[in-house]
Formats: sequence, C-alpha cells, structure tokens
Amino acid sequence: MILNIQQVGYYRVDYDTALWQAIISQLNENHEEIHSINRAILQEEIALAWTEFNRVTVAHILEILNYFDKEFDSITWSKAYDNLNRLNERLFGTYAYDTFLEFVVRITENQINETGYNGFDGEDPERTSLRSFIKPWNCWANYEKCSVQDHAEFLKYYIDGNQLAVFDYCNAIKLVNKTMFDDILNNVLTNSVFANRILFLANLGCSPVAENLQNLLNSILNVLNTLTRPERAQIIANTYTKSSIALEITLDFLDQNAAALYDIMGEFIEQLLMSMPSYINGQKNTAKYQSILTKFHGFGLISNENLNKATDSVASNNAWITQNYKNILDYFGLEEITDPPTTTPNTTPIASTPSQTSTAASDEPTTLAPTTTTQGASSIMVSMFIMFFCVIISFIFTK
Repeated sequence: MILNIQQVGYYRVDYDTALWQAIISQLNENHEEIHSINRAILQEEIALAWTEFNRVTVAHILEILNYFDKEFDSITWSKAYDNLNRLNERLFGTYAYDTFLEFVVRITENQINETGYNGFDGEDPERTSLRSFIKPWNCWANYEKCSVQDHAEFLKYYIDGNQLAVFDYCNAIKLVNKTMFDDILNNVLTNSVFANRILFLANLGCSPVAENLQNLLNSILNVLNTLTRPERAQIIANTYTKSSIALEITLDFLDQNAAALYDIMGEFIEQLLMSMPSYINGQKNTAKYQSILTKFHGFGLISNENLNKATDSVASNNAWITQNYKNILDYFGLEEITDPPTTTPNTTPIASTPSQTSTAASDEPTTLAPTTTTQGASSIMVSMFIMFFCVIISFIFTK
C-alpha cells in the first residue's frame, strides 16, 4: 500500500521493512505500476527510512535503485540524487567502490544512449531535464567515454579561442595531456586575470594523473606565484574530493608539508581539514588523516573541540563500514577479503557530487546538492493515523 497517491504535497510515511521490500519488488518487476510522482516521493521516503528510522539497510537502497536503468522520469531521478550521493560518500575508498561505479554506469547507460550527452535547439524540456540528472553520474563513473566530446569542445576553446564552446571543465581536464595541463597550470599561477582562472582552479584537480596532481598541490608551496591564501585552500578542497588517488596524494601532501603549510595558509587549514572527514575511511587513510590533525593541532591551528569532532566523525564512518560492509558485498556478489584496500585503482575518477556543464565564459559552476526534508515524531504519528484511515476507507469501498 502506497499513500499520497499522485500528490505533490504529502505527509511523510514511515513504511515498515516488509512494506519497503514489497515496494522495491514491485518497482523492479514493473515500475510503471507505481505513478511517477509516487516513485519520486518513495526516493525521499526511503532516504528517511534509511538514515532516520533504520527501517531499511544499505542493500535496500541499492535494490530500490536497481530498476533505474528503466527509469526515464527526470523528477524521480532528481529525488534519487540524495541516495546516490550518500552511497558514493559511504563507499568511497572501499573495496566495493569500483563495483558501485559499474552499478552507476548500468543504471544510467540506457538514458544517456537515449538523450545523448548534449542537447539541441528545440529539444523537448523533459529530455533536457533527464539528461541534466543522468549525464553527471554517467560521466563521473564512466569518464573516458563521456569526456571525449567535452575534451574536444574544450580544445576548440583553449586552442582555437572559440568562446561559444560548451563543455564541462572537469570532464575536459581528465583527458588533457601533460603538456597542456602544465601550460594551463602555469597560466593560472602567473596570470591573476587569466581567462576563466576560477574555473580552472576549481577543476584542475579532476586530472586522474598522479604527476599532474602532485604538481598542482606543490604549487601551493610557492609563495612567489599569484595564488592567494583562499585560492591555495581551494586547490586542496577541489583536489581531494575528485578521486581516490587524489585523496591519497592530498593526504600525503598535507602530512609531508604540514610545517610549510602552517606558515603559508595559517587559519585556512582548520576549515579545510574539518571538511575532510566524510571522505576518510579505512585504516590507511584514517591513520594519515589523524597524523595531519595531530600536527596542525600542535601548531595551534585546530582547536581541541574540532580535533575531537573530526576524530569522532571518521570513527563514525569506519563504524558504518564495519556494520554495513557485509550487506554491500553480498549485494554486489563480492567475496570478503581479510584486508581490503582502502582506495580504488588510480584510474577511477569520482566526485562527491557530479559537476555540471559550463560554457567557456561562464562563472564558477555550482553542484547539485539535493536535500531531504525531515519530520518530527508528530508528523510520523499523523502519517500513521492517515495510513490507518486509508485502510478503513479502502475496506469500506471494496465491500
């Protein structure tokens, strides 16, 4: 039984585990039996059932997304963003992460084959909307295929000077060769009015090449270039979030250059380090992050309160992995290994939230950050009353 049938305004419904399993089974068998409005609502409801009420496990979240290779409703996809983001955040750096990326490719491939990576004049708005939600995820998990056209458009802009070229900076950077990467970086570091400098600063960390990332981070240590303190912090923040290899390299950089960064960046360090815990899991990255925290705490740049807060947050991440890891491995059909790697292979770029397409002359892009509305106990009681009332009405009208 599904409440709020085809309604945009609705009460929160706290379905129990058995009902969720029945709903998931129906969606995977024939999702069109449930109206698209309700399919969208269910994505929000199960997010609460997972994070607030513990009605479902991470396996249920994967199962309710499993049918999405057949889901062509853009609103439903927009509501699924929160669940995909949370899965990405929780699985990032784990043994199961590559398999999760394959899962993302599978559930987006049919739609991207239908819509293509780029729109056209006079295109149906629903098609445009669907692409806007599908393309970022497909490109993020399947970057080599996706980035080809963005890279080609970028070359028109960067080499030919075509200001009308449309491309995603992050996707384009993933395929630039070392010579071009070095040229872009040099322009950013030496010319404070370099065209679209802000966009390059935000996306150079998308490179999947370790040497490029190391050169980018090392530029922070050069006090003679044009980088401001906020820009140095921005480079770090926009690098470690882009891929597992980028996170590893960033942690090494922070750990090895703590004293120099203390002098160069000062108070910007605390805010930066406090933004990192959601990306840290596994013994290796946890130990390195803890070492970094300890060093900057010793310099007086991290308060006791924030040191404890960050430590507790990472401990919570690892506790979640410990609690849910078996369900994840079972769903993906993976065998548990004694000492799983804490990061994925170096060639797999990811983003905390997929980036959006930009034109060459646009301002700094924003990222989608779907939110889930939470309700208090009183709303749940109202929902349960409505559920009971609907059952009675249904019983009367079926007589």
